[in-house]
Amino acid sequence: MKETVCPNCGKPLTGDMVRSSNVPCQFRCGHCRERLYEYKVSAPIMIVSLALIVLLIYLLMLLRNAAGSMVPAVQHVPMAVLALVCAYPVFIVSERMIAKHVIQNGKIIYRGKRKGS
Repeated sequence: MKETVCPNCGKPLTGDMVRSSNVPCQFRCGHCRERLYEYKVSAPIMIVSLALIVLLIYLLMLLRNAAGSMVPAVQHVPMAVLALVCAYPVFIVSERMIAKHVIQNGKIIYRGKRKGS
């Protein structure tokens, strides 16, 4: 497995550093606390995740209509609740995939002065 190092301090980056950030393409190094940027991996994974969420919502609507005739209570559950139930697992999996790919394949950029310069 390829190890990505911080361009500022030279210490290895971990997936937890990427996952702890609110924005997957910007995160802080856990060692030197400098803000790092990634621009190679996040966009394709996020597009696939959004497409998967839309597909799951569509399939959920089909399932809701099919199950509505057997269990009438399903028709009274708001679609937003069902959409969140579908979107949350996809979010968790995509967050882990993004962190893994950023660490293995990402192009990490540091936009400040290097230490010792």
